[in-house]
Amino acid sequence: MKHLLPIILFVLLGCNLEDETRTENCDQTACTLEYRTISIGVKDTNNTPVALDSLQVVDLGTGKVVLTSQKYEFEGYRYPIFHDGFVATYKNQQVNLESRGYVNGQQVLTESYTVDVDCCHVSLVSGTTEVVLSENNYPEECAQVLCTQEFRSIPITIKDAQGEMISLDKLEVINAKNNQLIKTVTTVDDLFKGYVIFDDSFVSTYANSELSIVCRGYKNNLKIVEETYTVLVDCCHVDLQSGTTEVVVQDPTQALSCDEAFCTKDIKSVFITVKDTMGNAVSLDRIEVVDVQNNNVIKTIDATLHKGPGYILINDDSVEAYANQQVQIQCKGYRNQQLIFQRDFLITVDCCHVYLAEGAKEIVVN
Repeated sequence: MKHLLPIILFVLLGCNLEDETRTENCDQTACTLEYRTISIGVKDTNNTPVALDSLQVVDLGTGKVVLTSQKYEFEGYRYPIFHDGFVATYKNQQVNLESRGYVNGQQVLTESYTVDVDCCHVSLVSGTTEVVLSENNYPEECAQVLCTQEFRSIPITIKDAQGEMISLDKLEVINAKNNQLIKTVTTVDDLFKGYVIFDDSFVSTYANSELSIVCRGYKNNLKIVEETYTVLVDCCHVDLQSGTTEVVVQDPTQALSCDEAFCTKDIKSVFITVKDTMGNAVSLDRIEVVDVQNNNVIKTIDATLHKGPGYILINDDSVEAYANQQVQIQCKGYRNQQLIFQRDFLITVDCCHVYLAEGAKEIVVN
């Protein structure tokens, strides 16, 4: 027994030493190349996927919002709540999170999660990944409505003058009332042989309303389709009221004309904020905005003279140059004459305004 005691003490001390140096050992850890994302699905009581307007994820330890996603960033109605991009901040910790989902400005979802973060990846410890919203989250008049099990969709086809299908790069579906992007379609639906512009997954968001939507189709960065539709949404299903489901494009190589466009007087801009990992604004020397396709600098911002919460990358002054196109721009930030970040953005330009199609408005640097 006397001989066993030192051995037991050695093992215990060795275990304690390993725990204390867990953070320091990350430099010696070989990580796999996979990139892990923890996502959740949201459905109603009829097992229909729910389209949230936005989702916020809060670190309950600090009270800070660590992730905010807009509807157009979601894929297949799976909502990301945490991913390997947070390893550098939370490595070798357990994080308590709360996800908050919103529809029409109302919070309809609150779920708690515990996530373990090691030197390489994130993994879910607790919390449901399949959330079911109760009837209490829907319009009161819909609570007692019994819906059929069918799932309705509204597909459209895009063809040229010869009747051949046109493969678009993307089709944007926009709420005409507030000009907010509802969804982006990039593939033809195998069942309908067309682009599904709306379906029953949006019932929870637009129940008992008549919705006007605009569909804008792009090919080779040129807008070649713009069609308006009226959709009636009841407590259960969507129904097309007006708009053509067979769109014919006379010349797919030419962007639509702006000759008859009627523009509002507001000026739109795409701007970003730059912060450190603690949420503080980062002081820069300058920001360069580059047109990726033409490889030329379209704007340089002297950040030392800049005042305000964000940096305007592009605004409606660029409409004349890029009307009815999608332009890829690259933003480069410099501090102490060193490049500290480089981010890509996709900008949609119609006849009147510029809009952010892809890219994060908040940039976090170390």
